[in-house]
Amino acid sequence: ARVQEQWRRMADANAAQDAAVDDEAKRSVNYQILKNKGMMPRRSKDNRNPRVKRRKRYEKAQKKLSSSTAQVRSQEGNYGGEATGIKSSLSRSTRFK
Repeated sequence: ARVQEQWRRMADANAAQDAAVDDEAKRSVNYQILKNKGMMPRRSKDNRNPRVKRRKRYEKAQKKLSSSTAQVRSQEGNYGGEATGIKSSLSRSTRFK
């Protein structure tokens, strides 16, 4: 419905331009004719700038990579126990009957 409305508006504008033209004079070329883009979809701001698009794509790939691989953590000083603490509610052992 939106596309049909755009086509109708475009046709009305062209008809109004043709009516205003003299018979002897050639009508000037407007932006729509000059660019000849047709019906193009709306692009986001990132997609209109290739450099920014690649940068965002790289950042997204880095996030995906960092979540899939474990990060190497260096040890600071002597062993100081588990960093998150000992959880009293957690039991990983198997109980025998």
